[in-house]
Amino acid sequence: MKAAREPSFFLLSEQKTPPEMAIRFSYIPSFSPSIFVRLHKDDDGYTLYAKRLSGAGGYEPGSISSSKRIRLSDQQASELELLLQREALFDEPADGCSSGFDGSKWIFETVERQNYTMIKRWSPTECPAYNLGRYLVELTGWNFESSCLRPFPYPLSDIEVMCD
Repeated sequence: MKAAREPSFFLLSEQKTPPEMAIRFSYIPSFSPSIFVRLHKDDDGYTLYAKRLSGAGGYEPGSISSSKRIRLSDQQASELELLLQREALFDEPADGCSSGFDGSKWIFETVERQNYTMIKRWSPTECPAYNLGRYLVELTGWNFESSCLRPFPYPLSDIEVMCD
């Protein structure tokens, strides 16, 4: 997160006037570039900030290779809110220390008023974390498949994925 120059969500929750709502998805694979997607909600809707790093997430993260700032349409905002409600990821228990040798960390954080929540998953497939992470990356306009954001159950993992 330091390499992506991402702010601390915990400190954000401690501010006198934290955002109405903020969400961040951090995708940190073993051998591919990390991706960070952050959304802030204000009176006018949602603003999305996305960053892709140049290195290998599990080793040397590199630097920011591309970034975007996008204002979500009303339809995208409605779809996001529906997905958050339907999938209820932030109602699930935080993951323990599960991980593997190769794969990807999927970290979701949210700040609502002064409440901070963090959910971590290891290489998820077909679950609320996977569905929300995929949707957030698709909002950026980056191709999901070419972003190497494909889940691979252990032991295949993302070691077999070659990315540009």
